[in-house]
Amino acid sequence: MARAPTIRQIAQTLGMSPSTVSQALNNKGSLRPETRERVIAKAKEMGYYSPSDPFGVDRVLSGRPIWFWPSGLHELPSGFELAGFPQQVWQGAQDVFEPYRIVLQLVGEKELRAGVPGDVAGTIVTGGNVNQEMSEMLCASDRPTVIVGAHEGGETGICCVECDLAEGIRLAVQHLHELGHRHIGFVNGPLTWRTSNQKLTGFVRSAFDFNLPHHYITRVADPWNTADVTALLKSLLASEWKQVTAIVGAYESIGIAALRAAKALGMDVPTDLSVVTCHDEGTACSSEPPLATVALPVVRMGKLAALLVVSATRNNDVIGTRFVVQPALVVRESTAPPNRRTEGVLHALRD
Repeated sequence: MARAPTIRQIAQTLGMSPSTVSQALNNKGSLRPETRERVIAKAKEMGYYSPSDPFGVDRVLSGRPIWFWPSGLHELPSGFELAGFPQQVWQGAQDVFEPYRIVLQLVGEKELRAGVPGDVAGTIVTGGNVNQEMSEMLCASDRPTVIVGAHEGGETGICCVECDLAEGIRLAVQHLHELGHRHIGFVNGPLTWRTSNQKLTGFVRSAFDFNLPHHYITRVADPWNTADVTALLKSLLASEWKQVTAIVGAYESIGIAALRAAKALGMDVPTDLSVVTCHDEGTACSSEPPLATVALPVVRMGKLAALLVVSATRNNDVIGTRFVVQPALVVRESTAPPNRRTEGVLHALRD
């Protein structure tokens, strides 16, 4: 196999200085676009780039790690394995990185606070609960950073790939409204999370657009503590939410809790209570009954995040880019029109 040409050899062929060629190939300096394009074209012609590396990033990223941090994870426990949203983002990113021989490296907040080593080419972060302090820390690393699942306000320079969660909640409410539901409850996560704020915005707007009551809204500190969420919903459905015939959960785990609360109260899903949840990462389709969900294209989001990291190492114009993808409603057996015959006796059923 022929050895790839050196920067000096390319420079000699072009009649340029090695410094100019190096700047062009590494997207540095203030070269004219035509000069940069000429250098890259000659480098490709001379075999500087690997044939399996069509974007020409191999020499910048090959063999270098990209850090992957599931936000909220402080320290990696022994034997830790990704699941749900982070696992699907990882899968999408791996699909992009594999041809470049780029290594994804799982880290916790502890590693980030210790500082990003010089050989790390960039960072991918998942989740919507990245606080201001962590945002500033990621910016200070001076490496391309992409947050998947939320966006950063202001000019932070952090790239983002997110789903239109407000539209996702709207799809859920619209589906229930079309079935005939007029008393719809919304169970959200903590408002300190950007994603929870987006979901709340989607529900409030939908409630206004479809002329629904606004007061069937609650939030929980930990959406994945199904025992606590189940207890809360059981209490609400037996008291302030007696008129509610459908629930929208901001997370799959909330949908599972709604099913358990309904069962504890002797209610049938979907005859007495319809349930729709946001996210579709495995739990929803295995519940009984299977939950209708607002599905996010998470693997695709992971691929976009990886492409952004790759692009940002070569082109400063990409830094700070925000991609927004669209969700899709997946209708399953947990929704049905409100049962008018039993609607009048639901109060007694829940007592």
